[in-house]
Amino acid sequence: MSALKRLLSKTFGDVSARHRKYGLQRWGLAECPLEKDYLRLLWHSQNGRCHYSGIQMQAAQHTHWGGSLERLNLSRGYEVGNVQWICRELNIAPYVRVCGSKKMKTVNMWSREKVQSLPCKKAELVSPEAEEGLEQLRIRGPVRENEMGNTPTLRGEAARVLLSSRIGAKNRRCRGRDVAGIHTIKWTDVCEMLESQGLRCAYSNIPFGHHRDMDWRMSIERVNNQKGYTPENCVLICKEFNSADHTGRARCPDKVTGSAQMSREKVTHLVEHVLQDLVKLNDPIHELTAPIEKREASGDTRSDWRVVTVPRDEDVRKWEGGGWHGEAIDHVKLSQCSVKDGRLVLDPDEHTGLTWGEERTKKEGKEGEPSERTRLVLGLV
Repeated sequence: MSALKRLLSKTFGDVSARHRKYGLQRWGLAECPLEKDYLRLLWHSQNGRCHYSGIQMQAAQHTHWGGSLERLNLSRGYEVGNVQWICRELNIAPYVRVCGSKKMKTVNMWSREKVQSLPCKKAELVSPEAEEGLEQLRIRGPVRENEMGNTPTLRGEAARVLLSSRIGAKNRRCRGRDVAGIHTIKWTDVCEMLESQGLRCAYSNIPFGHHRDMDWRMSIERVNNQKGYTPENCVLICKEFNSADHTGRARCPDKVTGSAQMSREKVTHLVEHVLQDLVKLNDPIHELTAPIEKREASGDTRSDWRVVTVPRDEDVRKWEGGGWHGEAIDHVKLSQCSVKDGRLVLDPDEHTGLTWGEERTKKEGKEGEPSERTRLVLGLV
């Protein structure tokens, strides 16, 4: 049986079992309306790529970027039009808050827009409120037991993740995982992690949210899931990146080649992939590679250097410079980028993992006077 067939069979069995267990109560559907053929056609219609990120998914189990079925609307079940294939790394349990009888507010859940916002989020500054909260951590000391997690402040969030780690360790000990159930983290350890990480996620560098209705809330991550909650094995990350690692359940551990657990390298790969896709959204986009002799003449010997030119305005669409190649230019760091009306908007201030520069090309205007056209030149560093 191929890896894709095994994935389809396992996924179909899992979603069918969920519908039988609580589908009638939650979604009004006692039986799963999906068919296995629909899951197969959906996989091929996405070309095996994640619906949120566009990353190529793997059908095999216990690999990096494996495929997983996601419900787009949590108030509905696994039905046609409400499911898409996404990477397991992005399939996390969201915090759901019921607002009234029918309204649901989901926090920490991924979406295509949220994935595309990652480059901008990395460049955001830590709020003055959070910095003041860090100062309060030093002054006020540990939170009392009856205050844990009840206060929508940085101090309350730090207490919440500490309590959560204790519960997680206890649950692992109850399941016989004594090594993974070790817990030696103290209040001072959480404060030191917050300070050393600059109130940012250890994997993505995104500033933490500190209110229960905010995205990017804080969570404790064990770098090695086979070990326990110790200061040496833990970092603070955003809950969006705290994905489940099921490699411990593998029947054949020697065949495990990866897991759904996030890491700094995976987040970097995700951001780079997002940036490449965002640039391609801006039509027309020309992805050009400068000739080797031109790159060597400019002192640029990187074999993987790619130049992407992004039109600044609609007039550039009419530019007839098909033979243009990217020249070496002075680069400055880029900090902000976002999508606006399908276009990539750039604000060159600080560093986010890209370099950019401007090249002005002069063409003769109708009056015989040169007119300037500005093009952005981007490359991953």
